[in-house]
Amino acid sequence: MKKGNYSRLYAAMLCRGNNVSGAYVVYSDDFGETWQLLSPAIVKAASGSDEPKVEELPNGNIVLSGRKSYGRYFNVFSFADDTFTTGQWGNCLQSNQQEGGITVGANSCNGEILIVRAKRVDGKYPHVYPIALQSLPWGSGRSNVGIWWKPLVPDTTYNYTSELFSRTWNKGLEVSDRQSAYSTMAVQADGRIGFFYEEEPNGYCMVYVPLTLEQITGGVYRMYDPVADGITPIENERMRDGENEEGVFDLSGRRVDASHLGK
Repeated sequence: MKKGNYSRLYAAMLCRGNNVSGAYVVYSDDFGETWQLLSPAIVKAASGSDEPKVEELPNGNIVLSGRKSYGRYFNVFSFADDTFTTGQWGNCLQSNQQEGGITVGANSCNGEILIVRAKRVDGKYPHVYPIALQSLPWGSGRSNVGIWWKPLVPDTTYNYTSELFSRTWNKGLEVSDRQSAYSTMAVQADGRIGFFYEEEPNGYCMVYVPLTLEQITGGVYRMYDPVADGITPIENERMRDGENEEGVFDLSGRRVDASHLGK
């Protein structure tokens, strides 16, 4: 999401102290020169969370992913309008208490959330879908780091409530089969996902492994390639609704209600 000359930056942070302990999100619209709280200081994104992470959803809302035992805390911040200046946090939910939610062993550990654009490998659906990825240890202790995944399809999760985001995840690739802990990931220039994590022996060795989305999703999805696919998400939505139909679309190809624009 772009504001003025720069794309907005978000950062999640943990605060400790009287009446402020919990996870918060800050943002900057001037490339980091100044920062503002996304919500008032009395409103925590996740009061019981540690080491939070934040990701921007395709419709511009924000999801916070926080550390906890047996799963993750998830909370979605919904903006009030397309100025992206005011809004509110939803309900902070525990993923292991949601239907089909991320559930792991009795470990509380750092992990990463990442949303990428993808297409079905089998071509069953021609559309470009955002895929949410979440890494964390799967074991009862800090072991068996792996990645869960969830397609954010328009019919079910473009409302992006905390409840919808927390449900129905798929257990993907187990990256480590031994003691392992913190992890992070990012999309590389070659389209693979660079995965960086801690693993035994010698305490915590730092391990890097490049992964494909096919590996993570068991061959169901691959990364969207604008050059090879020859179609943008916006064009994809226009083709679905009619070649000559005009409209306003977000960056994931979802048609948005623009009736209020220009008023």
